[in-house]
Amino acid sequence: TTVTAQAQLGEGAVITNTVTATVGAETATDEATITAEGGVNLSIAKAVCPPVVTEGAEVTYTLIIQNSGATSVTAEDAVILNDVFNPPLNGITVVANGASWTEGNEYTYDEASGAFATTAGAITLPGATYERDPVSGVVTTNPAVLAISISGTI
Repeated sequence: TTVTAQAQLGEGAVITNTVTATVGAETATDEATITAEGGVNLSIAKAVCPPVVTEGAEVTYTLIIQNSGATSVTAEDAVILNDVFNPPLNGITVVANGASWTEGNEYTYDEASGAFATTAGAITLPGATYERDPVSGVVTTNPAVLAISISGTI
């Protein structure tokens, strides 16, 4: 079955599939209904800039977290991101989607080991949005994105 352009998108949407078979003068009909489930679908990517550094140089790690699921990630979900920078960074600054984060509030960092962790509840992301092309019926998922940049010197 191909979902038509009239089918609703997103969490809780209901799609009913009806089939009819006719043999001679007799007709039989049946249907099945499915409900779109919500859920969080997180992915993460990490990049470093510059790719080659020397001692004492500033390095920025960028972590991109995407939610392609229909359900939002809320503070109550207590998502925690852990990473270890090797070699450890000194004097870090952390920015998430353009807003400065404060050590102890949104993250913790151990400069000796390079262990970085967000605090429970600091990571929040809305659910993805969905768009359907009115001509082709193709659905495009637009994930919610949280970009966390961590800069410091090595």
